[in-house]
Amino acid sequence: MRLVPRGRGLRDPNLRDRLYELLEHDPLAYAVGSRFIQIIIGVIVLNVAAMILASVPEFDAQFGTLFSAITILAVIVFALEYAARMWTVAGHTPSRGSPLSDRLGYAFSALGIIDLMSFLPAAVVLVTGRHATLAALGVLSFFKLIRYSPAMRSLLAAVHAERRALIGCIVILTGAVLTFASLLYAIERDVRRTSSAPSRRRCGGRS
Repeated sequence: MRLVPRGRGLRDPNLRDRLYELLEHDPLAYAVGSRFIQIIIGVIVLNVAAMILASVPEFDAQFGTLFSAITILAVIVFALEYAARMWTVAGHTPSRGSPLSDRLGYAFSALGIIDLMSFLPAAVVLVTGRHATLAALGVLSFFKLIRYSPAMRSLLAAVHAERRALIGCIVILTGAVLTFASLLYAIERDVRRTSSAPSRRRCGGRS
């Protein structure tokens, strides 16, 4: 076992590499990384369940303090996890760029955005005191399960790989919808004009 020299602390690259392995590539069933994943999944399930129950006024009136405490705990856990991933990702990307570019790459990746959105909106709501919207924002942490599901990660990777084709399809579909909507609007407007013309004539004849 290799001892970490004193005075280096978080600046030690070996500590950062080990933490990255625990967060990303520790497949052993009873390893520390596996237990960490189980804790994160447990916090996700607990937070989502608390937010769903908080949407019921009777439960919120009786257990509102407990639900808020669970949300605060989830925000702290997810924020610490995000900070740890942001710190350890440097030097562990395929591009092998600078630490800043590696961290920006993680921050703007699909999983990085999911990790950020799992706690940031709820933290803002807790700070501003608008607890009524916690039920909607707390469910965002559910999407963190994508990181821990190989099937969902494969699906996300496929969507990311075909993002240009998907964007093109969305643009084409949007254009088609707008075109047909414009045609329907023009046809309905002409029909209304032709149907209102005889009624105006009859009204004019009676007067």
